[in-house]
Amino acid sequence: MRVNGTVARGLLGALLALPLAIAVAEPGRAQDLVVEVHNEASGTIEGLYMVPAGDEEWGENLLTEFMEPGDAVEVSVEDGESICEYDIYAMYNDGGDFEATVDICDGEPVVISD
Repeated sequence: MRVNGTVARGLLGALLALPLAIAVAEPGRAQDLVVEVHNEASGTIEGLYMVPAGDEEWGENLLTEFMEPGDAVEVSVEDGESICEYDIYAMYNDGGDFEATVDICDGEPVVISD
């Protein structure tokens, strides 16, 4: 079947735009949010966990390598634009820890300190 080039380009464009149109048409779908986390503590962090406030399970460690004092990392938080209050837990390599509830929707970095 032979198709006119203009029609074919129009059809191709419509097909390529379809996934975007579907994503936009799902208003209830929450977006992930990238959160910057700073280690301003005196210890090295070996485990970092963030879950919606009140969750009973910490889930998986978000770090791929240790965070030395002064380091910062960006972590992607699922549904971060629909849930703002998150519990954060950091485990230091000396056995200490840090736990707090933070608002990740304010656009400010999360700071872990002594």
